[in-house]
Amino acid sequence: MSAFGPLISADWLHEHIDDHDVRVIDFRWYLVGRKGAEEYAKGHIPAAAFVELDDVTGKGPGRHPLPTLEQFQAAMRTAGVDDATAVVIYDDVGGSVAARLWFLLRWFGHERQAVLDGGLQAWGGPLETAAQHVRVGGFTARRPDRSRILDFDEVAQHRGVPVIDSRAGERYRGEAIQYLRKKYGEDRVAQIVTFSTIKAKSGIRDAARVMGYPYGMGDRLAKMFPPPKFGKRHGFKIVAASEGLEPPTPSLGRRRSIL
Repeated sequence: MSAFGPLISADWLHEHIDDHDVRVIDFRWYLVGRKGAEEYAKGHIPAAAFVELDDVTGKGPGRHPLPTLEQFQAAMRTAGVDDATAVVIYDDVGGSVAARLWFLLRWFGHERQAVLDGGLQAWGGPLETAAQHVRVGGFTARRPDRSRILDFDEVAQHRGVPVIDSRAGERYRGEAIQYLRKKYGEDRVAQIVTFSTIKAKSGIRDAARVMGYPYGMGDRLAKMFPPPKFGKRHGFKIVAASEGLEPPTPSLGRRRSIL
């Protein structure tokens, strides 16, 4: 097989989907409203294995820290990935989620991975609903080159170097709350805000940052949802209510940026 990735077309996949060295991975994930595993069960590209984002996410501050080598290796072996496998990853949100797994495979030393251009919508063929029982793969993750990522302080030191924000435009422009209201309705947005014991406005600002909201969003949320009083202790925490995530803590620590 010739040079592979970073994008492959649906036509290519139709031609090669039965090749012994091709593994298709459904990597769908949503911030609110839907579950990737449930969407996979409703219909997926034939022979595609499903990988849950949480299974390749580590522990630490910020949203979706990098996993450990052992964690990622185990997840990829479960998905049937070998060292020489040509891995095709897809989502149904324009490739932004699939690109996460594409990066992680490269980060841990895999050399043949591509995102399906156009995602599930571009497939155009029949879908399957049965879960795939794939053989365990033999992928061996390599120690990553940590010089390829930067933390916040390191990014701040690189004056004059282009920095690209790959989030949705609404979040980049600080319009996330209006976007969520429009897309999911007032009730769903209200579910994002729940009670906690961290202190009032400073707490909601910290929690908003931990959960990845733009700067200033915590202030907006604090104004939208003024804290009720519980004696001497009151406040908020931000949670992705429909995702069942662990509550954030007031301590932010260091968030790492991937370039």
